[in-house]
Amino acid sequence: MVDNIEIMDHFSDHKILSLELTTFTALHDNNGSFFDFRIGDFLRIKKIIKEVNWNNEFLNKNTIEIWDCLKFKLVQLGNKYIPKRVKR
Repeated sequence: MVDNIEIMDHFSDHKILSLELTTFTALHDNNGSFFDFRIGDFLRIKKIIKEVNWNNEFLNKNTIEIWDCLKFKLVQLGNKYIPKRVKR
């Protein structure tokens, strides 16, 4: 929520805007599993990434589709080659 908006004195052609911003955050349960990056097989991940024909993967895709494609591949590789641990 934005409160107490005030336009303060300005310098040259710029003005200073003062406001109060109130935000709310949700607490997340941190007792789940997480990737143990210390023992991930990054050599295998790197090898597989190099073998992908990215020109073909990205052909006829817009920026958002390219990002989704790349992200999907990285998540797949992470799930396969980086073990997970459960927080104690």
